[in-house]
Amino acid sequence: MADPAQPAARSARPRVEWVDAARCLAMFIVIWLHGGCAPAFVGPASGGSICLFFILAGYFTPQNTLKCLKRAGLLALAWLLWSALSAGFSVLPGLAEWSWERAVGIGARAYNTPLWFLRNLAIFQGIVGLLLLARILPRFSWLLTLALAAAAYDTTLPQHESLRWDTLWYVTLGFSLKSVPLERLTELLRRHAALLATLCAAALYLDWHATLCYHSLPVDSLAYAGLYAAAAYWLCRLLPAPLRALPVHAGGSMIFTYAAHSLFLAPVYYYGIRWGWNTWLPLLLIPLLTALHRLLAKYLPRTTALLCAK
Repeated sequence: MADPAQPAARSARPRVEWVDAARCLAMFIVIWLHGGCAPAFVGPASGGSICLFFILAGYFTPQNTLKCLKRAGLLALAWLLWSALSAGFSVLPGLAEWSWERAVGIGARAYNTPLWFLRNLAIFQGIVGLLLLARILPRFSWLLTLALAAAAYDTTLPQHESLRWDTLWYVTLGFSLKSVPLERLTELLRRHAALLATLCAAALYLDWHATLCYHSLPVDSLAYAGLYAAAAYWLCRLLPAPLRALPVHAGGSMIFTYAAHSLFLAPVYYYGIRWGWNTWLPLLLIPLLTALHRLLAKYLPRTTALLCAK
């Protein structure tokens, strides 16, 4: 007789450490940029962070149409909840510029907030669901990805006041990669992490010397995303378990950390707070927000689940 616990055990798939560590590294770059004291290279590198987030979102998108659309609805709800929290800053003294545009991630002053990302992710997830319904995906996923990537090739910096259609191809690329099991991707990374990092570094070198624009270019964004993946694999392989626990746990709290960090950085921008060490602000914010997420998940599980689109 089959053990009734077996299906549940199979469905509770363990998290893959390098995936969460890569998310953490990408978040570090974004928060470092938003902290206002990062070196010049962090600006271009942040495009690779968004690329990685969207590729992973596409890879872990359910192939079932109803589940995919439900996921889109949960992401939209999370975006609305975070927008309501963010909008509260507009009534505080000195934060009048923290307008509803910045709160919800739409409009001319929507830059530098994480909520445009949640908005785009919810919309793209819904688009994938509709493409599944129309049976365009997964049948033509690679063809669609190549067409969208070609359309995205331009030399303009991304602006977040409108929906960035030129990032949709990251999601379809991730969805296309679903044909390769995660275990196989991990094995390929184990064998070829050094080669991947070398190819990505070469692509960035050629891009910089071709005087092309940075992170709206597909090659550039993919190169940075590949570097995050290779670095995360080495991080998980070389560090002892207690040390690698932080980036792994932080990556698992990605949506919460990504959505919450601007609420902590708002005073840095608008009250002119500057510390001599705030170049290292991400090293403080990421563990702080990770711990806060775990605390809220323990005592307010339903609310936290809604904020994290679960």
